Amino acid sequence: MKNILISLIGRGRKPDGGKGYIKTRYSFDNGEYISDETAFFGSALYRYLVGRGYDIDKWIIFGTNTSTWSEIIEAVNSVQHERLEEMYYKVLDEEENGITDKTLKQWECNISNFINVNLVAVDPLDYKAYINVLLNIITAGDEYKIFFDMTHAFRHMSTVLSFSLMYLKYLRDIKNIEVYYGALDMAKDAVKPVLKIDFINELFSLSTSFDLYKNSGYFPEILKDLGISNRENTYFKLELNRNPRNELREIVKELEKIVGSDNYKTETALCIKNQLSRLYELKYLDERMVERAKFFFDKKQYLKALVLLYEAIIILAGRAYQIPDKQNYEKREESRRRIKEEIKGIRDRKFIKRERMGEVFNLLEYTRNAAVHGSDPQGIQEYLEQRSYFESLFNEALDIYHEISNSLS
Repeated sequence: MKNILISLIGRGRKPDGGKGYIKTRYSFDNGEYISDETAFFGSALYRYLVGRGYDIDKWIIFGTNTSTWSEIIEAVNSVQHERLEEMYYKVLDEEENGITDKTLKQWECNISNFINVNLVAVDPLDYKAYINVLLNIITAGDEYKIFFDMTHAFRHMSTVLSFSLMYLKYLRDIKNIEVYYGALDMAKDAVKPVLKIDFINELFSLSTSFDLYKNSGYFPEILKDLGISNRENTYFKLELNRNPRNELREIVKELEKIVGSDNYKTETALCIKNQLSRLYELKYLDERMVERAKFFFDKKQYLKALVLLYEAIIILAGRAYQIPDKQNYEKREESRRRIKEEIKGIRDRKFIKRERMGEVFNLLEYTRNAAVHGSDPQGIQEYLEQRSYFESLFNEALDIYHEISNSLS
């Protein structure tokens, strides 16, 4: 796994009006590690991480052309300062009015003899710059751990960079992000506290896994983030239209324990609880299939919704015809055959009681077959190519299902 440190460096102002940050020492891990005196928190964090055994594969530092780039020297061992001295003074002289790209690149090359660093001067109003740079440096194919130092620079820069990292996590294999802030103004002591903001990681993980659930119905990841692990097999059974009622009931009980414990988890737990409760409370397979069909329809997963609703109507017919073992394939085919016979008038109408019901069932069947097999739509082009037609068909078929189901109750 590659370790990437990302820092921001700003201009800074000393109390006497001079340029640069106030020098101070920082306390990590509740005082277990105290940094050397430094004006740039990034250098203290770099040394701390190296001291913890991390090899920093890349240190990316964002700033502007007037940032105090010279202060990065503090991350380098003092014995090596002499080799950087000439370039250091050149940077120090230029940065007051704006360092040139050439000088910043030379400074990067000099420091890279000791630290693998990328110095990136951005226009503070170019909000796209951060993600574009990160995508070029943090490439696909490797696993990463990110250390993010959000201490310095303009306040909006750390905000934009935070959202850039959220987006990056979808595109790269980032296993973890640690966020640090050197709290210079939070204490009057000579040694200033360092905040490690782990909660950001938890919120990000919750938001991504809940988004996955809301859009796909896949719940094992969000359950894991809520503290309920090893539920992949339960989801697998639901996907194959099994009925893991006891497992669902156990999950709901665990979710009920979460409700009321932490406010930020409560609404998420309630949302999942209500959905899963509905599934195990429904008695018949066709009812559960319809419930999931509606769920996927709302998420624009039309193929799943279409197949589930069509099969639910076939199974409902088996209940109406009192066909035993209606989940058996041959018995299900018998249900479908009887429906077709009613539609054609060969059999008395006990299930398909109105002509429009038969028309909708045929349309649903043709659409289902054409969608699943990718075959010629044969007169149902609009249902496969215009969403409004399909949605109208789905809703009418759903109404017919409920009409028949209610008549059996």
